[in-house]
Amino acid sequence: MLAVLHSLLVFQNFTGVYSDLYLWSMSDLGFAISQMQAIGCDLQSSVDDAVEILTYVYAAGCRSQSDVDQIRAFIFRVIGTLTTRDDVMVQLTIVAFVTLKRGIFKANLFRFHQTLSAAFKAGNHSGVC
Repeated sequence: MLAVLHSLLVFQNFTGVYSDLYLWSMSDLGFAISQMQAIGCDLQSSVDDAVEILTYVYAAGCRSQSDVDQIRAFIFRVIGTLTTRDDVMVQLTIVAFVTLKRGIFKANLFRFHQTLSAAFKAGNHSGVC
């Protein structure tokens, strides 16, 4: 489930939802998993704790409180969907999300490359996680 959440966060990030571009990677996913395991947090039984831990992991590099709030809300919605639906419903939700967002992703891919290039040229790596 955390891999699905990670993928959806990365995808949403590339569509320009947040004020900054965050380059979350597999190491962020690994850190999220290790934090959840270290605390003994289970997505099924402690959704609020999971949301706080995952918000800490994914919003650590945010410079905007608005981005932090959006990330927290998105994590809460995704975890709620993943923990309350059966496997078939989760798979259908993911397929529908990817299908609907595919056009947005293609349109924003160019924006992503421009933003990334500009940030590295300017030496601004603070928004890069």
